[in-house]
Amino acid sequence: MENKETLTNEKLKTRFTSMFDLVNYAIDVAENMILTGREPNTFTGVQNRAVQVLDEIEKHKESFEEVKQEVPMEPELREPRREPTRESIVEKAQGVLGEEAASSKSAAE
Repeated sequence: MENKETLTNEKLKTRFTSMFDLVNYAIDVAENMILTGREPNTFTGVQNRAVQVLDEIEKHKESFEEVKQEVPMEPELREPRREPTRESIVEKAQGVLGEEAASSKSAAE
């Protein structure tokens, strides 16, 4: 970060009544940044979005842009979603357990 003097989050705590409020606000800023594809409003020298968001909040430069709605895909292009059933879960577990047993048996030989 360009502001090397900041070693704690004391400056950030002054803007919020609790750390939970700070975290929830930072999540909202990061989510908006990701959904809109906007670049950070401050330069930190790192690619870590969490650091970028906290730097924006510290410098009062965070912003919220309008999130444009995605155009839904045609129903025939969507992959069908299959709800898991008890049987499919059991089959998957048995398959994993069977693979583990086979690999441990071959390792023992």
